[in-house]
Amino acid sequence: MNTQPERARLYFRYHPTPVVVLADPEARTHRAFAVPSFEVDETVAAALAEARINPTGELSRPLAPLEANAVLNTLDGFELTEADQAIVQANPAQLTGHFLIDRNGIVRWATLEAEEGLSGIGKFPTPADLLGAARALVETG
Repeated sequence: MNTQPERARLYFRYHPTPVVVLADPEARTHRAFAVPSFEVDETVAAALAEARINPTGELSRPLAPLEANAVLNTLDGFELTEADQAIVQANPAQLTGHFLIDRNGIVRWATLEAEEGLSGIGKFPTPADLLGAARALVETG
């Protein structure tokens, strides 16, 4: 996660996961694993304003990504701190990647946020998805 460790702990209090998650406020691993980040220019800002998402299914209707983020934060009782604001300023459009890496350091499975486009912003694999991918890797050897 592109955040401070203490903020990641708070997030996972509301969204627990059975897998190890890395807190990386400088986004070094994002760059190392080629997780996309993009500049928010006028064209991207307009596309984001038109996009509608409901990444967790908790919203009564899909909303623009920034609005959805604000509503979901409110539902979780999550408030941005100065540390969060600094992360946003440093990496305003950093997407998220999920990787299953074997004990030899080989990436065996990966997924990137918004692979299918802006409607995928905020959609992440569930713990069941991650465990299913890990089980499939074990079965295929």
